[in-house]
Amino acid sequence: MAILETVGAWGKGIARNGQAMKLSLVAALMGTMLSACATFPSGGVTAESPPEVKQKAVIERAKARWKAVMDNNVPSAYGFLSSGSKAAGSQDVYGGRARLKGFKSVDVISAACEAETCKVRVDVVLEHRLMKSIPMEIEESWVLEKGQYWYVWRP
Repeated sequence: MAILETVGAWGKGIARNGQAMKLSLVAALMGTMLSACATFPSGGVTAESPPEVKQKAVIERAKARWKAVMDNNVPSAYGFLSSGSKAAGSQDVYGGRARLKGFKSVDVISAACEAETCKVRVDVVLEHRLMKSIPMEIEESWVLEKGQYWYVWRP
């Protein structure tokens, strides 16, 4: 009998608080939608983005990666690697095998993009104890994953 009275009281409370329940439901749905938006890149680059958008995005990423390289910041530089590149080696392997020292200057020059890949042209000047200011042109490969470009490291 006590259970029936409790259930009956709940029923009356629900009827009285029906509007509050509707507001709670709306709030819960809004929270779900906002969290769903957070898991997908908003404003990210897609394979269908205009070439100018792709070029701008990949050049910004390349400049940021080269800043990490010039600062000899292995964790930050490793963070720019594509998922496939990370699968090829851990951060320790990358830090030991990638050339992250000896650069005097770096200039990201241009990018040429296709659907999901870009080639970025970078001019670097190397410093070596035996040879000073060695200019080099490097062509980097970048791949589009989850709305952002990632550096393809070839160990």
